[in-house]
Amino acid sequence: MQDKTMWKKAVCRYLFYTLGASALLTVPRVLVHPRRVVRAVMSCFAMWVPALGAWLVTRQYPGISFRFGLKKCRWRYFLAGVLIPLGYFGASFGVCLAQMPAACFTAFHLPTPAQTAGALGLLALEFLRTLGEEIGWRGFLYPALEGLYGLRRSLLLGGLAWSAWHYPLILGGLYLGGTPCWWSLPVFTVELVSIGVVLAWLCERSGSLLPAVAMHAVHNLAVLALMPAVQNWSRAAYLFGEQGAVTAAVTAGIAAIFLIFGWRSARKSPKNF
Repeated sequence: MQDKTMWKKAVCRYLFYTLGASALLTVPRVLVHPRRVVRAVMSCFAMWVPALGAWLVTRQYPGISFRFGLKKCRWRYFLAGVLIPLGYFGASFGVCLAQMPAACFTAFHLPTPAQTAGALGLLALEFLRTLGEEIGWRGFLYPALEGLYGLRRSLLLGGLAWSAWHYPLILGGLYLGGTPCWWSLPVFTVELVSIGVVLAWLCERSGSLLPAVAMHAVHNLAVLALMPAVQNWSRAAYLFGEQGAVTAAVTAGIAAIFLIFGWRSARKSPKNF
């Protein structure tokens, strides 16, 4: 068995690289307000910081490696990764629609062929962007924490770290607009910790990062697709979206179901610990 002290150092080094780089990348975006193209490029680079941090750690600590890679897996796990975010966002959107006046929402229209092609292109791009995050958070950090602290603590600690990685963007006003930070930070944290449970389960059951990457990409695109339907976002943001209370409640319920029924009561630690 490898020295757990080395793994703890590797985890701390990974968090130092990833969280520190995220904070540093946010500063120019807040102070300079670069143009849209530059912001998009910086955003893509930022989403690959977790993968870069994990790669650096594996180079510095011999024997430290990734448990999950981009291996082929059964299609049902990939399909689950696509449908789950559509389910919890659809449920939260439905509750929000029922609670608020119909005038707050615009009508849906079938997309044109050009819009459909653009959506598929965005999905491919988002898949590449979220791949960088999943390599770091689920490919490296979650297995490392599980080997050190067990399943439930690893899911909690990993989810908190993943949430904290987004905090500079939220505090800088670049992410989750529509609600104050005292609301968005805790609600967003509950949501991400819950979603992290499902992403980790997909990796465990499939043995691959692909279903988690698919779920992450669809999650991001679902927000972008549904938000234009909301006319009065200042009201709806408290219920729907990534800082919505309904979304956080639904994802927390899904995470509880996965924790109770998704894993066996007793699991062995990873072989590389």
